Amino acid sequence: MKIELFSSASDGFPWGLFALWGIIWLGVLYRILTRDDFDTASKILWTMVVIFVPIFGIPLYWFAAPSLKSSRHQQKVDQTVLGSDVSGTPWASNPGFTNEK
Repeated sequence: MKIELFSSASDGFPWGLFALWGIIWLGVLYRILTRDDFDTASKILWTMVVIFVPIFGIPLYWFAAPSLKSSRHQQKVDQTVLGSDVSGTPWASNPGFTNEK
């Protein structure tokens, strides 16, 4: 029995490409569902797009969705701006400036 993953014959199915596409598809779904910066509605919308229109949904997600790097940077900026004047200093956890440890 001969099994070819990347068959170019007209009677063979390219199982290797099918498996690669499935791995990419599952990876995108996993990434969507585990993101902390997406609210529930965004996760549901992106999941539906990727499931029901996978040929266009996966590239659309990769190019249109905000990156994790930029959202984490924005969260850091928000924490710094919304924090106290001592954020990032040793006194950040002790706003009373006492000698207690």
